[in-house]
Amino acid sequence: MTTKQEKLCTDNLPLATFFSKMYLYTGIEFDELQALAYLGLIKASTTWDPYKGAFSTHVGRCVKSEITHAVAKIYRRHEYESVSLDAPWNDEDCCLGDILPSDGVSVEDTIDRQDLLDRIYEYLPQLPSDERTAILLFFGLGGFEETHPTVIAEHLNIHKRTIYTIVNRNCAKLRKALAA
Repeated sequence: MTTKQEKLCTDNLPLATFFSKMYLYTGIEFDELQALAYLGLIKASTTWDPYKGAFSTHVGRCVKSEITHAVAKIYRRHEYESVSLDAPWNDEDCCLGDILPSDGVSVEDTIDRQDLLDRIYEYLPQLPSDERTAILLFFGLGGFEETHPTVIAEHLNIHKRTIYTIVNRNCAKLRKALAA
């Protein structure tokens, strides 16, 4: 790796960490996500062509590629280990689904929610940094806690009404994209 590539990696470690936080919902430990993000950052520094776009955009693609490949491997490994919730449990007259705790949310609703989150996380990298940060903080996504618009506005050094504008505009765009 050249010194220029090393500098790109060093200067963009926070960006890699930011992208890794976007995948906290996958069930992979944060340390592992961060390691994958750093691998993506190194890959990005060696394959980036400045004539094809911004480095940060290329980092996002490389990090996403590293993490999604890791997630796919994990799911393929566990694909054959699934157990039916209707399977008998301990030679009794009940099944696994009867004894598991339930929060009242159906499996279908959980899958739909995860699908929606996946689509949202695919949409987020397209946004400018401040807008992406505002969305993540406002809705408490990507490992962040849900944050009041006043706090977000102070953090981003913009007016509170701008936060609502950002949220409403991007929610409308996302609804339109999901409906298509």
